[in-house]
Amino acid sequence: MLEADRRGKVISHYGDPLRRLKPTLRRYRHRIADRHVAVVGTELPWAEAMLVNMGAGRVTTLEYRALVIEHSRVVTVTPSRLARNFLEATNSNKTVCRV
Repeated sequence: MLEADRRGKVISHYGDPLRRLKPTLRRYRHRIADRHVAVVGTELPWAEAMLVNMGAGRVTTLEYRALVIEHSRVVTVTPSRLARNFLEATNSNKTVCRV
């Protein structure tokens, strides 16, 4: 998906017949590059691929089912794991929730 996106192919699972998504994301590239970005839900990691190609430092995908995306800058987490991390951080008085 990374390579297809680089070649300009529409990789969105929902399609993009008017090709508006990439130009819109490019306008916010300064907010994406080297940042930690979240994706909520995915069947295929198309959004993750676009964000990595735009220079996101890290992408965390929140997905209800167990999902493996083999890329060093992409992490997946289930809602129950995210909640558990949050509660553990809260109970130990930490201010950061790690996924």
